[in-house]
Amino acid sequence: MIAAGSGQPTPILVVYLHGGPKRGNDNVQQMQEQAIFAIADYLKERNIPAVMLVPQCPDSLTWGMETNEVIRQLIGNYTERGEVDAHRIYLLGGSMGGTGTWLMASAYPYLFAAAMPVAGNPETADCDRVANTPVYTVMGSDDNLMTIPRVNDFVERLKEKGGEVMMEIEEGWGHVQTCTDSYTLQRLDWVFSHIRQ
Repeated sequence: MIAAGSGQPTPILVVYLHGGPKRGNDNVQQMQEQAIFAIADYLKERNIPAVMLVPQCPDSLTWGMETNEVIRQLIGNYTERGEVDAHRIYLLGGSMGGTGTWLMASAYPYLFAAAMPVAGNPETADCDRVANTPVYTVMGSDDNLMTIPRVNDFVERLKEKGGEVMMEIEEGWGHVQTCTDSYTLQRLDWVFSHIRQ
């Protein structure tokens, strides 16, 4: 897709959901997550024009039902104005943001070209709906906050429903390392190669 009259590709839209410790209302804390820089560096290295949205979850909430609609409206602001490619909207997040990524993919099954929930819990997401979005999830074997079996069970159900899903377990990684180091070139290549038809 080419931006009208510019000769330049229309930017993709990348939405990143932060983890629990970065909640608040200062719109600063959430920008300190290492994953944001890994994703932004990848986009720059691959010369992919992009708009990156990193909303901040209020202290009193977690990512989910109450925040989904606000984020959806924010995405809509960009797509309706034609500022981003509506077929290339990507959702990523770690820890609480990983859980939020599962839940948002469940709430809007035809919105995202691909999603990457890292160290998140999909248990309350709707498997039938999530199966409509390609998903790449990463877990750490030594993560004491998010357990692998519940994610593995959900991934197996996604596969049964014909979902396109990748799951990798990093041996020896705890929760923090999983949230910071999972965004490798190979995984991000997979995520950003998808286009919503």
